Amino acid sequence: NQYWGSLAQSCLSLFVLVTAEGWTEVKDSLEELSANISPYVFIISFLFVGHFIFGNLFVAVVIEQIDRATAGYQKMLDLKKSTVIARKRKKARQNQQSEIRGILNQQL
Repeated sequence: NQYWGSLAQSCLSLFVLVTAEGWTEVKDSLEELSANISPYVFIISFLFVGHFIFGNLFVAVVIEQIDRATAGYQKMLDLKKSTVIARKRKKARQNQQSEIRGILNQQL
């Protein structure tokens, strides 16, 4: 059989089933090999499992990229917050020092 003759042809046939591109020819070749319902069970289960696995892989890659982008953005926000807090502390320290100098000058 042209779809199941060797290991390489079998792997290519399974890839065709997973991608669902030209899978009807593979289904027809399985029907020729077996006259019972087992080719249909195999094809349907392989399609569901294959699409489930590749769908999950696609979603995992997208989520991973979103996490990386979010982490980079969060680092940028944290850096901005820390610089703003440092500026406010410096300004408060300067205000406190000038008030202390003013109080000391009044006492002298």
